[in-house]
Amino acid sequence: MRISTLADHSENAFDLIRFVAAFSVLYSHSFALLGRFEPFLIFGFPVANIGVSVFFVISGFLVCQSWDRAPSLARFAARRGLRLLPGLFVALLFTVFVIGPLMTTLPVMQYLGSAGTWTYLLSNASFSFGQNFLPGLFETNPYPRAVNGSLWTLKYEAFLYIALAIAGVATRRESMRWACLVLLSLFAVGWCASKALGMDTYEIRLPFITHGIAFDWMFLALLGTFFFIGSALYVFRRSVRLSIPVAVVLALPCLLAPNRSWGTLFLWLFLPYATLVFAYRAPAIFCRFGKRGDLSYGIYIYAFPVQQVVSDFAFKAGAGWFPTFAVSSVATIILAALSWHFVEQPALGWKARLVTGRSVKGSKPLKASP
Repeated sequence: MRISTLADHSENAFDLIRFVAAFSVLYSHSFALLGRFEPFLIFGFPVANIGVSVFFVISGFLVCQSWDRAPSLARFAARRGLRLLPGLFVALLFTVFVIGPLMTTLPVMQYLGSAGTWTYLLSNASFSFGQNFLPGLFETNPYPRAVNGSLWTLKYEAFLYIALAIAGVATRRESMRWACLVLLSLFAVGWCASKALGMDTYEIRLPFITHGIAFDWMFLALLGTFFFIGSALYVFRRSVRLSIPVAVVLALPCLLAPNRSWGTLFLWLFLPYATLVFAYRAPAIFCRFGKRGDLSYGIYIYAFPVQQVVSDFAFKAGAGWFPTFAVSSVATIILAALSWHFVEQPALGWKARLVTGRSVKGSKPLKASP
């Protein structure tokens, strides 16, 4: 069955996939934050890598769908901003002004008066993510000082939103598919060429910005490829059939890849296709997941600092991996639920009022990944 036939229906398993992807990041970090090696890999990659890649695939698909249904730059910017920013800002405030004073080894007033405290807040709120530590926090943890190691992907997400919007504004709806293919080719070929030249990291900065927001080209190209494969699957939805046997066949090269570079190439083929196959062809029970809330973004932005707090106590008490993981998981899910019901969902309800001036009481927000 073609994607175009299935994408018109609201019943899908994207909420479940996003939840699993976010939780996979929490799971993967639970080992690193205790100074342990992750025991299980998927196709040779940490589980968190797969989870983040899935996020970008879903984002590319659904955000392209959002643009196609309402190709307005103002509406697009409002929707994307309201999806990312309110939850992020509240998470940063919670981290700086609740976790910080409780966990810092400094006197509270010294902590609050430190330039590092405000630098962390402002740099992360402005998407530069240039500082990942707060004064006196987690200095003796097995993974010392890091406060929220998950936030770095958000600036890449925002960059790709902007790239897709520019493509949408610069082209007509009929030619949007070719713009997506051009951007996909730019990132995929660029990543392959850079790898062939032995490049593992390369910093680039936005034009006309001399400091602040910088990107690692290798991460941008890698994540951009997943994002625009998702977008390409949407714009070519009338030509792509979703088949479970095809997804299984595409998984085989991933199992046989001789190294991570080849594994990445095979994942570009398998992961986006398999994600959509599961999203649209999963049993109905999986499609009902998340009807009472999408906790994925909240899990993603709260898990790391919560895990660092729990790891601090666990390390001092000599607790093992499982109780640390379990307590962190429960606490993160509680915070994610509060974030969804009191921050994210109300913010998504503002989007039409922000753009059109109308109230959207009772409307159902478009599902989009963080």
